[in-house]
Amino acid sequence: FEIFRVNLSTDRKTAVSVTPLGIKAKSGGVFTNSTQDDWGDFIISDTGVILALSNNRQAGQRRFWRFDLNTNTYVAASITSENLQLAKSGDGRLWGLRSNNTVVEVSPSGSVISSPVATTVNAFDGAECVVGEASVGDRVWSDTNGDGIQDAGETGIAGVTVAIYRDIDKDGVIDTNEPKLATQVTDVNGNYNFTGLLPHDRLTGTGHNDFIVKVESGVPVGYTAITPTQKNADLSSATQTLDTLDFGYKPPTYNISGTLYEDTDGDNNLGGTEAKLPANITVNLLDSSNNVVKTTTTDVNGAYTFTGITNGSYKIQVDTTDTDIPSSYTLGTPNDLAVTVSGSAITDQNFGFDKPSANRPLGSPFTCNATFYITIGNTGGPQQLYDIDRSGSTFNFVPRGTATDTTGGYPVKFDYNALAYNPVDNYLYAYINSSEATSGPYSSGNVVKIGSDGVLNSLGKPTNNNNDTLSGSFFAATILSDGTYVIGGGGKFATIDLTTTPPTITNPQTTVAGLTFNDFAVDPKDPASLSGKRVYMINENGTQDRLVILDLTTFPPQITSQATNPTGQNHNAGSQFVDAFGTLYYRSNTDNKLYRVNTDPNSSDYGKATEITTAPAGGNHDGASCLFAAAMEKEVQDQDDNLITEIPAGETVKYVYKISTGNVLNLNGVTFTDDLRSVTGGSPINGKYTGNITVSNGTGNVSFSNDNQTLTINNLTLPGQVVNQDTNGNPVLELLTITAEVTVPKTLTPGTYKNQSSLTNLPLQYPLSIPSDYPRSPAFEDPTPLDVTEPIATNPNVLLIKRITKINDGTTTNSGDNLAIYNQEQSNPYDDNKIDITELPQKPEDPKPDTDKWIDTTSDTSSTFLIGGINGGKVKPNDELEYTIYFLSAGDTEAKSVLFCDRVPSNVTFIPNSFNNQTQATAGSQNSDRGILWLKDGNTESLTNVKDGDAAQYFPPGVEPSTVYPNIKCDGTNTNGAVVVNLQNLPNATAPGTPNTSYGYIRFRGKVK
Repeated sequence: FEIFRVNLSTDRKTAVSVTPLGIKAKSGGVFTNSTQDDWGDFIISDTGVILALSNNRQAGQRRFWRFDLNTNTYVAASITSENLQLAKSGDGRLWGLRSNNTVVEVSPSGSVISSPVATTVNAFDGAECVVGEASVGDRVWSDTNGDGIQDAGETGIAGVTVAIYRDIDKDGVIDTNEPKLATQVTDVNGNYNFTGLLPHDRLTGTGHNDFIVKVESGVPVGYTAITPTQKNADLSSATQTLDTLDFGYKPPTYNISGTLYEDTDGDNNLGGTEAKLPANITVNLLDSSNNVVKTTTTDVNGAYTFTGITNGSYKIQVDTTDTDIPSSYTLGTPNDLAVTVSGSAITDQNFGFDKPSANRPLGSPFTCNATFYITIGNTGGPQQLYDIDRSGSTFNFVPRGTATDTTGGYPVKFDYNALAYNPVDNYLYAYINSSEATSGPYSSGNVVKIGSDGVLNSLGKPTNNNNDTLSGSFFAATILSDGTYVIGGGGKFATIDLTTTPPTITNPQTTVAGLTFNDFAVDPKDPASLSGKRVYMINENGTQDRLVILDLTTFPPQITSQATNPTGQNHNAGSQFVDAFGTLYYRSNTDNKLYRVNTDPNSSDYGKATEITTAPAGGNHDGASCLFAAAMEKEVQDQDDNLITEIPAGETVKYVYKISTGNVLNLNGVTFTDDLRSVTGGSPINGKYTGNITVSNGTGNVSFSNDNQTLTINNLTLPGQVVNQDTNGNPVLELLTITAEVTVPKTLTPGTYKNQSSLTNLPLQYPLSIPSDYPRSPAFEDPTPLDVTEPIATNPNVLLIKRITKINDGTTTNSGDNLAIYNQEQSNPYDDNKIDITELPQKPEDPKPDTDKWIDTTSDTSSTFLIGGINGGKVKPNDELEYTIYFLSAGDTEAKSVLFCDRVPSNVTFIPNSFNNQTQATAGSQNSDRGILWLKDGNTESLTNVKDGDAAQYFPPGVEPSTVYPNIKCDGTNTNGAVVVNLQNLPNATAPGTPNTSYGYIRFRGKVK
């Protein structure tokens, strides 16, 4: 009898090796053949110990013994009378099958520890109980929606006790004699898992069930079973995993409710009389991970309810973007309202909203720029604020903000007037004349402050310690450089301090006789109180309107002067604006048009008004502009300082820039830039600065870049306005004037070209950039145009190209060029029709202009006119060489009195009779040799070598051509002979071959010495 160790594969389905252990029964612990026991039966425990029965033949005893496979030690446990077949159950207990058809439980020492259980087995050879590896389990979960399906987000239930029973009779019912094999408590995720199970029936289906799993306890109070609380486990193998036995319980649910209300008293608590918000406002319920789990809406009483909510931690949020929330209402209580549901409903989760103040909030300030602002409306409102966009020839009125009525976000409808720009804080101010409200921030008599969003914020009704008040309507206003608000209308005036709340009346209203007006504006030439606070006004008293100047040094104001001319109109002249150069503009509601008034006291048109554009309709109106605004004008002058609009190409002009600001302080560190290469909305002038620049106050650092096409002046100082008068006592505007000379390219085709400069690095209250304005056009801040005409013809230019055209009367050379074709010289820009040099020479050493007017020539690729070679190859004595010099009058005007001179190369001798057989030019002597040939005026003719009636002459060595032509230049001494031809006047070519008198060639031959 032997015991073997069988080693199995990883999947425990295949025997890998079988090893005999060599264990024999012992007598007294000593192996002896004579005392060797007979084997009975054995089993291996869960801990690796062999438990066995044996029968000693000598002693007639049965022994129960153990052999520990882990330590190879033997222990004789006991002497027993039992004769058993041993088996082990799945829970590790030992069992013995008696021969009398009973089963008993046996202890590890061999003693019987249970009463016999009868069995129908009538066999003495018992079967081994094999431990299985099957598992049964899964999860007990909170089925929140009660659908019996484990949905995403549904959590497990921890602490639930689950038991597994052996279904002995396989009927799916737990009978009293069927054992409970094990119990488990679900973990934090609700999971359980019974392992080491051995099915006792490898078949499945009815009558073959192995186990029953049952939920026994630990389910939270109030949870309702959605699935059966016990389930069968019918296994088909000893290694099967069955993980589908899930048990779902629906948790109890509760309601969360509250109200959205108007928190009238601001205490963040719902009061009994506080109004409720309307229906259909969305409220969301979020879980602890900020996921929206429920959404509901309010009813007509502002109440909301979330139903079916399970225990847990949540947050309630109102959708504050919901358009059903009344306009401008803001949530005053926290919007992450934390709640914990724990076995009961949650109520009174309320959200308080703050009702908007009737006074709308103030926006950010304006930027002090050249924009004109105008408010237009009807008496009683609504009123609309506009920016006047002056960038085009037709001005556009662009709304800023909304109209002053309920649709525009105001509590009532009202009008306002007396609009003025405060240069101290860069806000607009106005005065409410009539309103639907009898009290409150937008009732009549309130002063309002207007931000860049166009929203009016009420400052209250002005008063003072004397209880002075303002009465009637005010529709004229301006603000002085110190921030004083001057308002008026008809003939009355008052001044207001805007730095207090409410504003303070500093000069009570008073009337000035002889004045009827609808607006006035500060003159930027005199913005400071030092000079008497000059104010422009159109006096509408009488039949002719006239510009008058008021002095606000004393109160009431006094008229100090008036324009020499009436405006030419007799109408309403409200909405007055002044630009940085002191020019007055106004809008009339009589004809709804915008006018410009000449404010130059030294002009013959002083006081006259000129119509500019049409404005929107509306009887109640007023205008304003920033007193401290900066602006730049750009004009063009000729060299005699005359204003011009037209110049021939190639000429030099003066750009004159005038820069002004109404500020009483200098503006330092300003940068001026003018780039002639680019412009918006047109073709750039693309000229070059000559370097002649003047800056009237001597400030700034001048630099040029981009080949003198960009002018930059850093660290300019724009002068502030000071007391300065001309000889007539009129205030003088402090200006910065820059004058720069620019040469217009001669290559420009006739047309209109534009240019625009800019100012940057201004103080923070100013725009990032101020472009220049062309003052002659209606448009504002537009490029300055210049009409360029044809250039003045002043640059004659004759081009010469020399080639070798024959050797020994042929065109083949020895290792030289092919003389029968066009050979373009890469280093020579003039021997083709490709323009390589585009600029006119500025200095004598600069290259001459290139041309594209050679006849029968295409770019730099081909020509049937410029034939010949540059390299004549190898020659020998007595070889005859033919030289051809092509000429072209390529300038912009006729080349006059052209003399041609070419010295004969030093290694050849002039051949005097080379062209005796060619047609002779007229006026030459008939019997003289002719060694010179030309193409002139379309004719090919031979010329004599002597001084006679034709145009050519050969000068032998030692005879200088200057003896005949004193002004000729042959670039050296005549040591080997020289050919001179008088080409006289050569008309300039206007196109290739046109005229035929503009081009030709001169040809002569020489013999190699």
